Amino acid sequence: MVPSVNSHSRLAAQWDKQDVPLVVLDLASVETYFLVQPLSCLAFEQEGAVWCPLISDPAPLDRDEPGARARADALQLELQWPARHPQPVPRAMRVAALACDHGRGADFMLGMSRLAWGSGRDLDDPGEYEFLAAEIGLDKREAGEAAQEGSAYDRRLSDVAGRLKRLGIATAPALRWQRQIYAGSRSIALVLAESRSAQPRSN
Repeated sequence: MVPSVNSHSRLAAQWDKQDVPLVVLDLASVETYFLVQPLSCLAFEQEGAVWCPLISDPAPLDRDEPGARARADALQLELQWPARHPQPVPRAMRVAALACDHGRGADFMLGMSRLAWGSGRDLDDPGEYEFLAAEIGLDKREAGEAAQEGSAYDRRLSDVAGRLKRLGIATAPALRWQRQIYAGSRSIALVLAESRSAQPRSN
């Protein structure tokens, strides 16, 4: 399986445009669960925002279960700690790269993070990533092929990591917004808070 030339070219053309929003997440991280929904309402793929997966070392809350549970309570989110956490989920991340190529990265990451952290599911189980891929309109067989080690999307993850490093992004979560790069959940949360405060109030 070879990634779509048109989608790859379209995304590659956006990387160096500093005004293009860029969302970088790791499905293995609980911080993705806390950030993905508000980020999906901030940086719209259909309006040109680029979403991409980056396999990273565990983020601070991944090593602080009590802190993560307090954060989940504050956000009124269910939290189930996956049994294999904080191990990476490379199969799911390869399918995330496929979804991003098709402009469905936000939908896939949102759905998968809810499966992992809302239900405690193993995201590297083919039954999880293939089902969700089909739910958001991707080809189930293509998702299964993309998930394999050595696939075109395995190589794509390495390419994405290299591109991000050249932009100054080494770990997830990260956000490029209004030409600035924000690394870590704390700085991203400030951007989200400012964005919400700038929204007009409904009567």
